[in-house]
Amino acid sequence: MRRSLIHQLAILAAVLTLLSIVTGAFVTSEKSSEGQHISVVSPGLHQITGEVAVVLLLVVAGGIFAAAPLRRLRAIAGAAVALSILAGITFGAPLLHALVAQLLFATVACLAPFTSAAWEKSGEMGAEPFDAKRWPALVRLASVTPLLVVLQICLGAAYRHRAIGVMPHIGGAMLVALAVLGLCVFVMQSLPENRTLGRAATIALTVTLIQVTIGVAVFVMGMLDVESTLAGLISAVAHVSTGALTLAASTFFAIQIRRCAAARG
Repeated sequence: MRRSLIHQLAILAAVLTLLSIVTGAFVTSEKSSEGQHISVVSPGLHQITGEVAVVLLLVVAGGIFAAAPLRRLRAIAGAAVALSILAGITFGAPLLHALVAQLLFATVACLAPFTSAAWEKSGEMGAEPFDAKRWPALVRLASVTPLLVVLQICLGAAYRHRAIGVMPHIGGAMLVALAVLGLCVFVMQSLPENRTLGRAATIALTVTLIQVTIGVAVFVMGMLDVESTLAGLISAVAHVSTGALTLAASTFFAIQIRRCAAARG
C-alpha cells in the first residue's frame, strides 16, 4: 500500500473517530439530561460510525506494518488498534468507554500527520531543532500537559454522568488552561524562529481557548436551567468534541517539542 493512500485513510479514520465521539456525546447527553428529552442521534448510528472508523484504522495499521518506511509508527499503530479493541469491550461502561474513545482519537489523529511524506522532511512539517538543555523544563511540561488533559476528560465524563459535582471539573479546566497557555506562550516568545513549534503552539492554544469558551457557555446554561434544551445539548456535545481535539492538539504539540529537542542531538 502506498504511503499517500495510508495517509489519506489515516485522515479519514481520524475524522470518523471524532464523528463517533460526537454521536456518542449526543447519545449520552440525551440520556443524562433532565426534563425534556431530546432525541437527535440514535445509538445505532453511533455504533455504525465507530465500527467503520475501526475498520479503517485496521487497514491503516496493516499498511503501516507492511510499509518499511513507516516501521517507526508500528508502536503507535499497535496502540491505536489496542485502544479500538478496548473501546469495543467497554461499550457497555459509558464512563470508561468515553475515556478510551478520547484516547483513541488522539492516537489516530497523530497518525494522520505521522504517515504523511512531509513528516520525514525538513520542510513543511519537519523538526526544527532547539537547545533543550537551555530550557530543561519545557520538554517535561510538554509531556505532562496531555496527561492533565486526560485527567480533565475523566473529570468531565464523571460530571456528565453525575458521578461528581461540577467543581472538580472546573478546577481541572483551570489547571489545563494554565498549562497549555504557559507552554504555548513560552514557545512563542522564546522560540519565535521555530516555525514547527509555532504552528503546533497556535493550534493547541486556539483549540484550548475554544474549549474553555464552550465550557463557560455550558456552565452558564446549567445555571440558567436550559441545559435540557436543544441549544444546551449542542453546547454539551461541542464541549465533549472539542475536548477530544484539545487532547489531540496537546499530544501532537508534546511530540513536536520532543522531536525538535531530539533533532538538536
